[in-house]
Amino acid sequence: MPSFHNMSILVQDLRYTFRQLRNSPGFAAAAVLTLALGIGANTAVFSVVNAVMLTPLPYPEPGRLVTVKALNTRGAPVPGSLSYPDFFDLRARNRTFQHLVTARDTNVVLTGAGEPQQLDAEMVTWDLFPALGIQPQLGRGFLESEEAPGARAVVLSHAFWQRKFGGD
Repeated sequence: MPSFHNMSILVQDLRYTFRQLRNSPGFAAAAVLTLALGIGANTAVFSVVNAVMLTPLPYPEPGRLVTVKALNTRGAPVPGSLSYPDFFDLRARNRTFQHLVTARDTNVVLTGAGEPQQLDAEMVTWDLFPALGIQPQLGRGFLESEEAPGARAVVLSHAFWQRKFGGD
C-alpha cells in the first residue's frame, strides 16, 4: 500500500507539472498532440493486426486452409502465374489436399437486367464452397459439370441480389 507521504509527493509532482505546462502552452500542445498521435497509431496498428492475424476466419476449421503459390527461380511468389491448365494438372495429381481451389479476380458485364453493368467478380472452381465448408444462403453452390469451358453459372452476393433484383 502506498503511504500517505508517497501520495503527498505524487500530488506535489502533479501540481508542479500542471504549473509548468500552463507556463509553456506550446510545449503542452505538442505533448498532447504527440500522445494523441501515438495512441491513434497504436490503435490503428492493433486493429489491423487483430483483423488480419488474431481473428480466425469465419469458416469451420480455418487452420486447415492453405494457400499455394507459384515461385520464380529466385523463390519469390509470382502473382497470378499459375495457369488453368497447370492448376488442373496439379489437381489431377493431388494426393495431399482434400480440395484444391483456384480463384481469379475478373470483371464481367451483366446484361439482360436493364442497362448493361460492369461488375467485379471472382472466377472460382466448382469446389470452393465444399473446401470452405459452407453453403450459399439460398440456392446451391457450383456443380462439377459447371467447371467445363463455356458453362455459365453464378452465385450472387446477398447485397447485390437485394440491390439489383430486390431479393426476387
